[in-house]
Amino acid sequence: MSRAKVQRHRKIKSLIQKRKSEIGSVADLVSELRAAGLDVDHETVSKDVEELGLVEVSSDRGTKLAHPPSAKVKNVRIAPRKARLVVDLIRGKTVDEALAILQFTPRAASPIIEKVLRSAVANAEHNYNMDTSNLVVEQAYVDEGPTMKRYIPRARGSASRIHKRTSHITVVVNNQE
Repeated sequence: MSRAKVQRHRKIKSLIQKRKSEIGSVADLVSELRAAGLDVDHETVSKDVEELGLVEVSSDRGTKLAHPPSAKVKNVRIAPRKARLVVDLIRGKTVDEALAILQFTPRAASPIIEKVLRSAVANAEHNYNMDTSNLVVEQAYVDEGPTMKRYIPRARGSASRIHKRTSHITVVVNNQE
């Protein structure tokens, strides 16, 4: 990837995150990038938007930039390593299949991930008018959250540290292709 392309991608990401409500379409994004000093055209920016996983969604209010439907839960009191075992089971599966897997997986992370998946499906249905019968778990990942440090008394007046780990769980759904 060229240096200019990387710079454009970074600028696009930062503009979308800073001004989510103001940037409505690719045309708005092009004008913002030109104002920021980048020499871009509509075609290149629309390709960049596609590469970054953003889509232009048409609604009754016109077209707007959007991420694929997703749901995220932060600071869940479960170790990321344990949650990743469950998330790996559902990645790439249809939503119905993923819900069945989560329902019968005997792990502590299963009910939490099931809630996040149901939330992502509800977001797809409500915000993007997608048909829930042909949704697929496109991405599912677990990031490490802040670790709480606690202490437990040990022999001869010393103490040992206990790490209580937390997770940030993200599930992204999209239409089957």
